[in-house]
Amino acid sequence: MDKKWIKAKELAKLWGLSSRRVNQLCKENLLPGAYKEGKFWMIPSDVEKPETVRKKKIQTEEMKIQPNFTRPCPVGITSYKEVAKECYYVDKTLLLKNIIDDHSKVFLFTRPRRFGKTLMMDMVRTFFEKSDVNTSQYFENKKIWQEGELYQQYQGKYPVISISLKSMKQKNFTLAFETYKYLIKSEYSRHKDFIFSRNVLDEEEKARYLSFIQVDATETMYNQAIGFLSNCLKKAYQQNVIILIDEYDVPLENAYHEGFYDDMTNLIRSCFESALKTNPSLEFAVLTGCLRVSRESIFTGLNNLKTYSITKNKFSQ
Repeated sequence: MDKKWIKAKELAKLWGLSSRRVNQLCKENLLPGAYKEGKFWMIPSDVEKPETVRKKKIQTEEMKIQPNFTRPCPVGITSYKEVAKECYYVDKTLLLKNIIDDHSKVFLFTRPRRFGKTLMMDMVRTFFEKSDVNTSQYFENKKIWQEGELYQQYQGKYPVISISLKSMKQKNFTLAFETYKYLIKSEYSRHKDFIFSRNVLDEEEKARYLSFIQVDATETMYNQAIGFLSNCLKKAYQQNVIILIDEYDVPLENAYHEGFYDDMTNLIRSCFESALKTNPSLEFAVLTGCLRVSRESIFTGLNNLKTYSITKNKFSQ
């Protein structure tokens, strides 16, 4: 009988770990038989949980019953689920309440590096995103839950598009655009099974959707990729979509130094216009970055944008 193989994401769900932790176990050769196929680790389905992981689970239980138990500091960890359960975490969940109360369509948060922007974005995604897994467990002992049912009802309610542009730091526009294509492919692939299972797309829309996964869509289609995905998600979920774009300024800053700023500005502006300006499927969007890029360059006509820098009192906590 052939051995069955599973990916790190599947094993992480079975063991109650993060995918990042399972990938690390593979790298440390703690999962016998695991091998890498492309970008993914393939793991025997009957692999046994290492002793180190079992000990960590016992330690986690001890942390619950020992209030003075010292938790590790989450340096370099951007997974909210992992931090909320296993690490020392300064509760920032009231930011979720502020977003809900504000009713703005597009939020832009600018903060210096190492201010926890990516962790914050993962917290937002974990709170709002619909999931087969009950993610309320990561908020039940947090401040947002103490605000009552009015805010609890938003938990796990929305489809979410989550994209980070931090890897778009290539030496020319062609390579940067190629990186963008694969970022889009990853997000389309993440949502494909559910969208196609609902049978809400016509044949032309299906072909267009698959062209992003096959990385052979036209340049014009890529300009509208985020907007089109949000429309597909709304059809499938019958619910408006939340769009999260982390490190939005990285490709722009890099392009400025490498000499192709105009090309990158045109790409980002086109993507933002279809996703954030003229998008009836949008519930709200959150963007983060270190720099405040001028409204005239990429936010032209985006009247629904609110910017919150480190000098603003609102969201400063």
